[in-house]
Amino acid sequence: MAGTAEMKSTYGQQIVAAVLMAEARGEGEIGITAVAEVIRNRAEKAGKSPLQIVLKPGEFSCLNDTTPTALHLKFYRMKLYPT
Repeated sequence: MAGTAEMKSTYGQQIVAAVLMAEARGEGEIGITAVAEVIRNRAEKAGKSPLQIVLKPGEFSCLNDTTPTALHLKFYRMKLYPT
């Protein structure tokens, strides 16, 4: 489509987004925002990236029994709010 910029995301953004979906998708925008704030606050406090925070063992239960890549693939192109 002419004039439409394709958005590309980094691996880190994809993994953090998948964690947000896994942890709070059923909670809607407020829940997802709350989890994003937790990640941001922990990252700022530790002086680390959001990706480093979500990959830390035990930080987010959605990664306890899967790999970051498998979690990303589960939510890849899933609509946040089904129409």
